[in-house]
Amino acid sequence: MGTPGLNLPWDSDDDGATAVPLVTVTSGIGRGTNRLGRLLSRVRVAPWLLRTLSVVCSVAALPVAAYRDGAPAVAAGLVLVAGVAGTLDGPVAASTGRLTRLGVVYDPVTDRVCEVCWLAVLWLLGGPAGAVVATGVLTGVFEYIRARAVLVGMSGRGVATIGGRGVRVAVVVLGLTAAGLGGLTSTDLVAGIATVTVFVWAALAFVGLIRLVSTVRDTLA
Repeated sequence: MGTPGLNLPWDSDDDGATAVPLVTVTSGIGRGTNRLGRLLSRVRVAPWLLRTLSVVCSVAALPVAAYRDGAPAVAAGLVLVAGVAGTLDGPVAASTGRLTRLGVVYDPVTDRVCEVCWLAVLWLLGGPAGAVVATGVLTGVFEYIRARAVLVGMSGRGVATIGGRGVRVAVVVLGLTAAGLGGLTSTDLVAGIATVTVFVWAALAFVGLIRLVSTVRDTLA
């Protein structure tokens, strides 16, 4: 049974607010996710299966990424599957009436586990440990503030910023793909691309965090 009264990140927000490019794009992605979620619900795909698939693919990316020079590209495919599955579990649960409070708790936990695995992949490929840890902290703070803001009434659309999960998935997938292709030419390129990917993720997380804090302050003050 669905659980009413939950303010969820994938809920639509048609309050007539002035659209900005990022919100427009995020809204479009959200609508596409909801449509795909409804499609999967028709074939009886369970939300827990999608969450499990997301974690399994993220964990599998660890040994795959470091296997051979071009293997990071394969890891990129695993991260992409994990990112898509982790995005769809909520809409599938909502559209099938299997949305529960426990599931809403598990969803962000599995997302953070997956992201820790992705950061570990970048570290294994040569990303600096300090930058990896700092990126994880920035991401964790970003998601904590975002979750608390949603809890007290802000909509998922209202807390959408450039530091969101969809952007993180894209950065990691592109970075790992580039590392895989670069590794076919020179192994030195792999570490360099992994480092750039970590710093891009960190920069986006920092900018997104500043923007999120500003939005939350202006909305809830």
